[in-house]
Formats: sequence, C-alpha cells, structure tokens
Amino acid sequence: LPRVTSRALQDQLLAEAHRVLRPGGCLTGSGSRTGPVFRLAHLGDVLTVVDPDTFRQRLAAAGFRDPVVSLARGFFTFRAWR
Repeated sequence: LPRVTSRALQDQLLAEAHRVLRPGGCLTGSGSRTGPVFRLAHLGDVLTVVDPDTFRQRLAAAGFRDPVVSLARGFFTFRAWR
C-alpha cells in the first residue's frame, strides 16, 4: 500500500474516500493527538500528524458535509457525511 506521507496525500485520500462513499454514507475515524509520548513511540517513523484543529475544514474541502471533530485526551474522532 502507498504511504500517506504528506498533508497533500492525506487530502487526496479524503477526496478519494468522498468519491467512493455512497451518497448519504458516513466517514468516521480517529487519530492520535501529538505529545511527547506519541512522538517517542513513533521515533523513526514516517509521520504526518493530522491537526485536529483544521481537520474539519479539510473534510469540508474534500466535499464532505456536516463534518464534526471531537477532541479527547490523547486522541480525536471525526465524522462527516457524503
């Protein structure tokens, strides 16, 4: 599988998810929030962190409607509709 190693590739992935998702379908997921332990655990990884503060706008830019991003300690969740 190709690696998603940049923000541009993440945006392409979101656009492709929007394209293949059935109308009325929901994209849901979660991601880790960065911090010292997270960075240490991924030392040496190819890592492109998703900023939860801008992810709602990125989902909308990919064509999703009503995107919601919820923050929790150490992670975030998201939901958006096709």
